[in-house]
Amino acid sequence: AGTGDDAHAGAQGAAPVRAPGSPDPRVPAVGTLIRRTDRHGALKCECRVVEGGIDYKGKIYKSLSGAGRAAMIDLGLKSSTCDGFAFWGIKDAAAHAAPRKSALDSLTAAWDRYRERLDAAVKLSGDERAQVQALIDSHAGALRDLAAPPAPAPVA
Repeated sequence: AGTGDDAHAGAQGAAPVRAPGSPDPRVPAVGTLIRRTDRHGALKCECRVVEGGIDYKGKIYKSLSGAGRAAMIDLGLKSSTCDGFAFWGIKDAAAHAAPRKSALDSLTAAWDRYRERLDAAVKLSGDERAQVQALIDSHAGALRDLAAPPAPAPVA
């Protein structure tokens, strides 16, 4: 949520741990100051995790999203919804710790998506089918070029 000019500084202070009474482990510990800054580091707004919720400008909100919606209004942002974790720049540590896909896994997934689209495209008829066939031929040539062994380096 927010504008392209915004960056999320995230929680300042304690490491993200479950706040007492919070069912969400992404909520930082009570006492944590959370700041939202712009891309130049200038403070745009801040809130603090307190017993019972999130303190934003002296008002206690039940969630980061509630405090985020209030901050969005103050900042003049027009969105009617707010993901508080995204707005305040708090990320789920477990999601960041998850292993990344290997290049082979990513390539396989990309091929599967491409193949699904091709299967739909080859059902076209007339000029569209001819255009699809020309595009497939072009892609096949590019794939052959990528798969070809590299040319030996010229000997000087």
